[in-house]
Amino acid sequence: MGTSDAVRALERFGSIRRQLNLVAVKLLKDHGLHPKQMVMLRFVSENNEVSLTQLARGTATDMAAASRAIGPLIKQGWLKKMRDPQDSRRWIIQLTPKAQRKMPAIEKIYVQLADLLCDPLDSREIKEFSRVLEGISQGLKAKLQA
Repeated sequence: MGTSDAVRALERFGSIRRQLNLVAVKLLKDHGLHPKQMVMLRFVSENNEVSLTQLARGTATDMAAASRAIGPLIKQGWLKKMRDPQDSRRWIIQLTPKAQRKMPAIEKIYVQLADLLCDPLDSREIKEFSRVLEGISQGLKAKLQA
C-alpha cells in the first residue's frame, strides 16, 4: 500500500469512527451517557470490579481521561469507587445496582452500534474485518510498548 493509500485509509477510518460516535451520542442521550462512558461501564460490568489502572488499560485510555470519565458516572450513581481493602493506595470501581439494572439497555445500544458498523458486510467480510482490526491493534500495542 502506498503512502497515499494509507493516508486515505486513515482518513476513512477516522470518518467512520466519528460517524459511529455521533450515532452513539444520540442513542445514549436518554441515559445521560457519552460513548466513552458506555465503553467503561461495559468493561466494569464484564470484570465485576476493576482498579482505575485496569480500567484505563482495558479501555485504551490514559489514567487522567479514565478518571475524568468515571467522575460523572460516580456522581450519577452508575459506579461506586472504594479503597481496596488489601491495598489502601488502590481504588476499586464497581457497578452500582442502578447500573446493573440499566446494563441490558446499554448492551442493546452497543449491539445496535456493532450492527450498524457491520451491516454492509457479509459474515465472511465481518470475520476478515475483525482479523484486520486485530492486526492493527496488535501493531499499535507493540509500538506503544516499545
